[in-house]
Amino acid sequence: MKKIYKFLLFSLLINTYFVNPVISADNKGPATEYQVNFTKVELCAKGSTTANCLNPVDISTTTDATMDIAAVASGAAAGTMGTLALAPPGEYTFMQMTINRSFTITGQDEPTLGANSCLTSADAANLTTLAVGQAHSGNTAASVTLNVPPGSVGDHINGSTSAGVATAAAGTINNADTHFHFRKIITGGLSLKEGNFPSIAIAFDVSTAVQGNHNTCTNAHMNAAEPTVTISFQ
Repeated sequence: MKKIYKFLLFSLLINTYFVNPVISADNKGPATEYQVNFTKVELCAKGSTTANCLNPVDISTTTDATMDIAAVASGAAAGTMGTLALAPPGEYTFMQMTINRSFTITGQDEPTLGANSCLTSADAANLTTLAVGQAHSGNTAASVTLNVPPGSVGDHINGSTSAGVATAAAGTINNADTHFHFRKIITGGLSLKEGNFPSIAIAFDVSTAVQGNHNTCTNAHMNAAEPTVTISFQ
């Protein structure tokens, strides 16, 4: 871990442990590939909420970072996105990431394969459609493009441009939105002091990151689901 942060880089540390699913995870299954394209990462000032990033501070060092968060071993770096050295001293309570709505995913739509389980099979035609799947029996999950569907979502998400300009209210993704904001609380907050830049880790659990909504696998019903995200500092 010390080597990863030798140059004060903001790196994504991946935790891909698979948790025991609960009932609410039905029709959601694990991904063995989950490529995400990040275009911006910001810190949000004290007083921010899940629906509002106050006085965002851009700490990005790239506007195009694609990372496979399912394929990296726990504790390894999937890629580099920014540096805390770009943020002025202050108190920050949320992080806001700008993410492409299209993901490259390989996986299944249930925690354990059963009679009605589906595997990824084909790309979604566009941002407003779901993708068809395939029955798991005798088949292998394919690497496909799945999207975050438009409509109502949690208030920690809203549609945006690739540059991170909001194009929808909190809790909404519009049909034409190519990207979205994703806000996550920094548990305990982050206090940055001059010359003191802690290490930052973002852990993703992709055990329920593929979603399907139909027992007939060849129906258009599969989309990218939200992984569990945890932010910590050392």
